[in-house]
Amino acid sequence: MKPSERAAVLRRAGDLFEAHAQEIETWIVRETGGVPTKAALETHVAAAGVLRGGGRCPLPRPARCSAPNSRAGPSRGAARPASSR
Repeated sequence: MKPSERAAVLRRAGDLFEAHAQEIETWIVRETGGVPTKAALETHVAAAGVLRGGGRCPLPRPARCSAPNSRAGPSRGAARPASSR
């Protein structure tokens, strides 16, 4: 398969992930018992991965996945290099 054909297949897969995101998220919640926000993130990551592989820059994360109260820098319990302890 030519690289351009492979890229087209990956772009199509990414388009399908995006077009059917809500259905996929519903199945993730049903099958794994995950929460909807986690399912949305997993669907977005899958779509972004195949779109990137197809040479298309993926869209930003959906607003429902954003963490508006997140802080910059390492979170609690994050590992620090030994030199900063």
